[in-house]
Amino acid sequence: MTNLQQNHPLDAGFQETDAQEPLEINDTITRYWTEIAGWCTFLGGIMLFLVLILLLSAQSAMGSYFGIDLGASVIVALVCLFSIGPAIMYWRTGSKIRLGFLRQENETLEDAFSSLLWAYRYAGIITGLIMLFILLAVFFSIYDDFQH
Repeated sequence: MTNLQQNHPLDAGFQETDAQEPLEINDTITRYWTEIAGWCTFLGGIMLFLVLILLLSAQSAMGSYFGIDLGASVIVALVCLFSIGPAIMYWRTGSKIRLGFLRQENETLEDAFSSLLWAYRYAGIITGLIMLFILLAVFFSIYDDFQH
């Protein structure tokens, strides 16, 4: 277990305690997770739909065997490639949460949370890479300005 006992204002109230009562999944928690499952499924479906639309637009932008917009088509195809994983994982998370609560299966819920964790890790890594590319672009644009 991660040590959460830190002296930071955002960590207030998150200290581990010797609780006598075990964690209980009550109706309110079940309702919240079921609603989250619906939103995960919706978000995953929307993302998959957008990936499909982007792929179709990349295909049409290619024109007849590598037309003028090849660079844009490749970029769109890369965006689709990097977007398909989280879309599938969000969809899977929503489906598994609903199924886990319906069947009362811990293993299915663990699988759902694992999928959600994967999607968040992936999003964090991609966000970090995008920030790195932005910083590099700013650096090289400033460097280029000083060269002229």
